[in-house]
Amino acid sequence: MKVINLFMTGLVILLLTGCGSSFNSNSSALQKQENTSASETGETEPFDLPEVAEISFQPLELNELLEGEPREDWEYIKSVPLSVLKEKNVTLHVYKDTDPNGLCNNSTVSILEYDDKKYELNECTSEGLLQKYLEEIGALYAIDHLFDDQERKQVVLTGIELFANGPGRMIFVIYDITDEKFLTFEDWGIPFISDLEEGEDFLVVQFPGLHLHSPDVNIYRSVKGQLEKSQSLKEALEISNQQEYLEFDGSRRLFIAYSPLDIGGEEFIKVQYKYENGKLVKY
Repeated sequence: MKVINLFMTGLVILLLTGCGSSFNSNSSALQKQENTSASETGETEPFDLPEVAEISFQPLELNELLEGEPREDWEYIKSVPLSVLKEKNVTLHVYKDTDPNGLCNNSTVSILEYDDKKYELNECTSEGLLQKYLEEIGALYAIDHLFDDQERKQVVLTGIELFANGPGRMIFVIYDITDEKFLTFEDWGIPFISDLEEGEDFLVVQFPGLHLHSPDVNIYRSVKGQLEKSQSLKEALEISNQQEYLEFDGSRRLFIAYSPLDIGGEEFIKVQYKYENGKLVKY
């Protein structure tokens, strides 16, 4: 299994205040939550969650990246190597929009280059791309995973943070080897590649929580050459309380639902699920 990144910090604070941006699975508070089981708290079953939950998937809508050149009022900042396709480099060029009235004046703009062609990302990108350690701060994730079906071959190359009113809004870039074009889709969160089932990899995106929305998870899979996106896994489990949340444990390939023992409390009880053939099964 290939984990793309660790969770960022501050999850527990986010859940208690209803506002925050990210979390770290190694934080002491989260460790405390994970060590609090139903038997330790005297609770029999938190949430009244189902033994098995069916996950619905829908075809993923993809947008094609079109060719484009940097504009005269863009100031070149740096280039970031992303991948190698057919022995040719894929590179991200990052710019600052120097136009004071420009749409991306408070952020960055980015160009993808491959095989002597340039492609403009159709959204303002994050100022985090100006920093040095991009993956550590969640500005860019190297994924580089091939979904290899007989009908179609697609490589999920990277996740790039977009400008937003909070961290974690990502544009994911795919190269369709079959049709030889770049495609994108958006989601909020931290990407993982995980073999949830033996011999089959999935893209798992952990939403870290933001404002009044608690952490959640989406799953992406390839079926006969068609990428599909799951419904919210909290929705599949019928979790609706703002203080209850869902986390993906990449090292154990488990989805863990948490609920506070008391309203506003710092101790949590949990229910663990594994993925089996399009379902979440209590573990």
